[in-house]
Amino acid sequence: MDEVLRLDPNSVRHRQKAVEFAFKAVTRRGWWTPTLELADALLRSDLPEKARAVYARVAEHDPRNDRAKAAIAMLALPSRLNRGSRRARSKRKTPR
Repeated sequence: MDEVLRLDPNSVRHRQKAVEFAFKAVTRRGWWTPTLELADALLRSDLPEKARAVYARVAEHDPRNDRAKAAIAMLALPSRLNRGSRRARSKRKTPR
């Protein structure tokens, strides 16, 4: 599995499988590392809403996880900027 992920780090399907393996392990400590990598792969695959949900799940189980909190904050930023730019565009006059 590690070799597949090394060759194709954006493989969402394989990242999901890695999360399953980590979660089903005898000890569930450290399950968030492959989970964060899944969220990263989702983000690189242009699936920000799914990535946000995965980051939120990590933050829910580990509120002190700085990586998950930073990613959630980063994902919240573009949506605020996009709303503002859409408003600005709609107020602009179209050239004739």
